Amino acid sequence: MRNKIIIFIFIITICLFTLYLNSYSIALLMVGYKSDDIIIQKAGIDSNNENYRVLLYRGYPVENESAFIHMIQNKIGIWHISHTMDFRHPDTGLLITSGLNTGGFKRFSHDDEFIFISESYLIYHGLNAIKLIDFQPGQLPDFVAANIWQTGNEYTILLQYYGNPTGLNIDLYEILLMHEFIA
Repeated sequence: MRNKIIIFIFIITICLFTLYLNSYSIALLMVGYKSDDIIIQKAGIDSNNENYRVLLYRGYPVENESAFIHMIQNKIGIWHISHTMDFRHPDTGLLITSGLNTGGFKRFSHDDEFIFISESYLIYHGLNAIKLIDFQPGQLPDFVAANIWQTGNEYTILLQYYGNPTGLNIDLYEILLMHEFIA
């Protein structure tokens, strides 16, 4: 009888360990996404000291079934989906998501005023590029970093901003149209 209990506990431990190691894929499968169709767009640690990832699901073979998936890893290491963004704006054709890391720091200036610095980001995904997207100095506001992934007419742009949380107010669609990057 004692051996059966030990074997049962061992099997349960193996099952829990397997679930723990595969929580990332299991969380995606539970809402209908395959991890093969996922691209990590942003990863980091949020202000709650939890790992997070922003993923782009590219719904092939149907191009317009893309979605941004926000995942969080809790304190014990289990991944779960916090929310998804699958609405493509009808006028611009862009799929957009954003985030704000509410943790930050204060920086004092010479006039004893403090400036609150935090990290915020915007991620855009589109399917209407007509040429290589390459921002030149002055095309984006100061203190904004851009990472661009592009294949043919499909592109993803990550804009990252460090500063006052209200400072990232960019109409990227207008910038892309003005410089004839998209149609």
